[in-house]
Amino acid sequence: MPYTEKTSDAALIYKVKLNTKSDSVKVRMFFDSTLPFKKGGHSVAASFDGENEKIWNINDQLTWKNNYSKMYPAGAARMIETVITLALPNSADRMHVITIRPLDPGVVFYKVIVDNGGYEQTYLKMPESPYKR
Repeated sequence: MPYTEKTSDAALIYKVKLNTKSDSVKVRMFFDSTLPFKKGGHSVAASFDGENEKIWNINDQLTWKNNYSKMYPAGAARMIETVITLALPNSADRMHVITIRPLDPGVVFYKVIVDNGGYEQTYLKMPESPYKR
């Protein structure tokens, strides 16, 4: 059975340092391919530094109407990929906090890529960034 518990306090929070002067940045998010067992699909919200949160649906297009163009390819890849553009507030030290919240149960995060330019389409979706404490 699908996971149906409430997600009201769930969030992924990452602190990142971005070398950009842009006021926005692309964020590529990959999810395990969850069929929309909830009517209307599953939604996710994200923002940098708690400002201008953006909400979008990750799987409302995975229907029998789109079985060959979207549903079957997502199932075969076992992954749903979304690309959104998020506002990037000014920061003197270039440190930002990205917060990603599942708004519905059953959302499984696979990978998050903050695309500050230089993204290359690869099978494993780019190598992981170095971790610094």
